Amino acid sequence: MDIKKTIHTSRTIMTAELIEVMDFPKEDLSYLEIMQNNVFNKKTESSKKKTINYLTQLYSFSKEDIKFLCLENYWSKVEDDEKPLLALFFAVSKDFLMMESVDFVKSVKHNTKASIEEFENNISHYHPNRFSPKTLRSVSQNVDSSWKQAGYIVGKVKNIRTGSIQ
Repeated sequence: MDIKKTIHTSRTIMTAELIEVMDFPKEDLSYLEIMQNNVFNKKTESSKKKTINYLTQLYSFSKEDIKFLCLENYWSKVEDDEKPLLALFFAVSKDFLMMESVDFVKSVKHNTKASIEEFENNISHYHPNRFSPKTLRSVSQNVDSSWKQAGYIVGKVKNIRTGSIQ
């Protein structure tokens, strides 16, 4: 049985870290070398390794990955404020929980609340009994935070749906 993997059991789409890596002057460095040089300024070696692992799991940074090549190509062509949206598009194409959350986020009316409980219900709909209640809560908060990083949900507590998804 092939169990799908997601970074959302531990992290979000990590937009800030992705921007640090992708915007770093590459010269002759690979993305892995840029990350190993701790471009995201993690305080411990363990934190740096975990960040590299999660970023690589989601974004791959592989010249063999057509989706990553598209991300890399468009990265330099968009404005800085559009980069979180590119990260979201990529994550939706690679992470099953992000993909499964699109219809839910679209269903929430503009300027209304998208509660963590609703994210939990959405995940449970697709994956009944897969996550313990504690993990389900954490995963839901991470998926919600990923949408916040792209600007589709705002607020620490209120979680108000903004942005336009067609």
